[in-house]
Amino acid sequence: MNLSLNTMMAAIASALACSAALGQHGGDVYLEQDYLGRICTGEIDDETGEVTHNTRVFGAEFGESPNFTNDPGFDSAIDAFTPGSTIGFTIRRALRAWDGADFDTIPAEQIRVKLGNLGPVLSPTDDTPVTGFALQVGSEGEFHHHLGYTLTDPAQPGIYLLELELWSGDGSLGTSRPFWIVFNQLDSEENHEAATQWVRANLAGCPSDFDASGFTDTDDFDAFVRAYEAGDFTADVDRTGFVDTDDFDFFVLAYEAGC
Repeated sequence: MNLSLNTMMAAIASALACSAALGQHGGDVYLEQDYLGRICTGEIDDETGEVTHNTRVFGAEFGESPNFTNDPGFDSAIDAFTPGSTIGFTIRRALRAWDGADFDTIPAEQIRVKLGNLGPVLSPTDDTPVTGFALQVGSEGEFHHHLGYTLTDPAQPGIYLLELELWSGDGSLGTSRPFWIVFNQLDSEENHEAATQWVRANLAGCPSDFDASGFTDTDDFDAFVRAYEAGDFTADVDRTGFVDTDDFDFFVLAYEAGC
């Protein structure tokens, strides 16, 4: 299969978008729009500043002050969103604690989210979603904010998991797919990394569930083909930074395997 001109142009645009992020904060959650008009999350590399698209699992360390961090922040390129619009968050589930094997445990702790006079918003004690506050997009269409996350008492050492999604206040954008922040509270980096890898493998979904519906069907195949033909960054399913025939082959194999 030969790449279309649209595909090649979109790959170039994707590379330029990565270059635009070079001045932004490494480790932040990078926000952009995908071809379906949804908010989409990626990650800004700590060292190079380049963006990895479609990332949905992020790490964080409590301790900037006791039981507190304001990382990762949220960042975007200019012209990413409509100036003056808003983007808000929802905490989708109760906080979870790592037990060395999984995140099935709901601990006594919660996470409190606050920014200035906005909030506080507490993570729920069960899996009932809690809607948080919204923040304004800048005058040049950029979005850059750092929420404050505090682990409540008893704030025991351990690894904690928070599941979030982002939404647009004016309804012009679709809600993001769920994403996760894996917080380290005075635990080892080895445990932090093991827990993060578990989330990637078990919660972040499989490539064939392209529309994030929770299962694989023909809608996923159709959605992937549309993204691939448009050269959209979401079709970079093999995570090389480019949309090419390798992505098509990768997706077909994943689709045939199912979730």
